[in-house]
Amino acid sequence: NLPSGARVGVYCNHLTPVFEGTAFPYTGRYGCGDVGRDGWIREQRAQAERLVAEVRRREGTTGRAVILGDFNAGPRNAAGQPELTDEAGETFSYLSQQFSLAAPSGFVPRCTYCPDNANNPDADPTWIDHVFLHNFPAGATRSTERTFPERTVRGPGQRARVPRSARSGARVFLTPP
Repeated sequence: NLPSGARVGVYCNHLTPVFEGTAFPYTGRYGCGDVGRDGWIREQRAQAERLVAEVRRREGTTGRAVILGDFNAGPRNAAGQPELTDEAGETFSYLSQQFSLAAPSGFVPRCTYCPDNANNPDADPTWIDHVFLHNFPAGATRSTERTFPERTVRGPGQRARVPRSARSGARVFLTPP
């Protein structure tokens, strides 16, 4: 509940990554016998569909909700960013059709899982951490920013800097309902 008395549902999630190769064969029940990438894609899509159903069940057609987290899904070349690599773009597209992406006009996405991070130097630059909105009016997102731009930190009494996190975060400022 907000100070204004308005209620906003908050859903934090972490969808399964889409693995490739034999190191992580898919062994779940949603793969339809496929132990590779397609099995993981089906698993992730089933999770996304359950998330959408849960938000709709709890919030109905009028309740507002913020849906956020590591979706392990994002588009290639989002909004003219040629360095971004597709990661389960089908899931991102599906979620974008079900919810509104919390992004102001002119928003330019940046990678949130980036190769310049010492925790994942072999990563492709992907935008997989998102904030979506349910039943918010158009223009509700005032601004958004990538958090944790400093890739390393020095703890109290430490001489060496260490990686902060494998990810950058996302912060969104909304107009209160």
